[in-house]
Amino acid sequence: MARRAPKENTSSTEPIAVASGIREFDDRHIHTVELNFNTSGSLDDEAWTPFIELNASYTYFPAYQQVLKDYNRPNFLPTFMVEASYEFEQNDPHFAPGIPRVLRSQEYWSLLSGATGQLYGNKYTWPFIDGWKDRLDTPGAVQISHLMALFTPRRWYDLVPDQIHSVVTAGLGTFGEWDYVTAARTQDGTLAMAYVPSARTLTVDMTRLSGPVTARWYDPAAGTFTTIPGSPFSNAGALNFSTPRTNADGDEDWVLVLEVLPVPDTTAPTIAIITPNSTRPHGSL
Repeated sequence: MARRAPKENTSSTEPIAVASGIREFDDRHIHTVELNFNTSGSLDDEAWTPFIELNASYTYFPAYQQVLKDYNRPNFLPTFMVEASYEFEQNDPHFAPGIPRVLRSQEYWSLLSGATGQLYGNKYTWPFIDGWKDRLDTPGAVQISHLMALFTPRRWYDLVPDQIHSVVTAGLGTFGEWDYVTAARTQDGTLAMAYVPSARTLTVDMTRLSGPVTARWYDPAAGTFTTIPGSPFSNAGALNFSTPRTNADGDEDWVLVLEVLPVPDTTAPTIAIITPNSTRPHGSL
């Protein structure tokens, strides 16, 4: 995949002809296309629709805006964040720099807005410029592993974006800005998560959960949990949750994780003792 998308509309004859040729001979891979700088989705251009199975969200603005736009399309395809800010880069003074704090925001915003995944980029590694071998274990690379550690063991694929604010009802920030809270919940009410980009108090409608709720803050800079005092909480009424002070990076962003954990099975096991059959032939089972 090329790092830079063309700035002009990509529905000209040549790219479509190339895509058609690839599709004709390759039915073993998932096909997608990254469209126009500086924000777009693969389905913005109808000419590409017959050639792709995966929608690529692309933006240098708060990531949830483009991902939610693609998630809400009537001709929906699974979408992923193909490109946002890259670590150590800033393509325009109007865009946020590729520092760990910004990378974390676009990563958690994307997954809690309906994305199926995302790509991480690094100024040194994508073009293999001098020094790239020394930039493999960077803060951005390490912290995306913390994101994986949080989401992989959980049913992230069942999370539905909380677009009508039925879970987090107050403390959301401003849609379209860098302080906006994205939240999502599984339909069975066993898991809810919210990415909080700056210090504040959230109000959560606990009735949206299906049982006693274990509540924790996840530090996206360190990959560690902090249990919220009083947890587990009843799934009744509304509760306020205030972010801790600063995370391991000295920033204010945290992830609120609300889980209804399975009730341990305390039923005594049934033990059956089988008496050997005295008439069984020697050596038989």
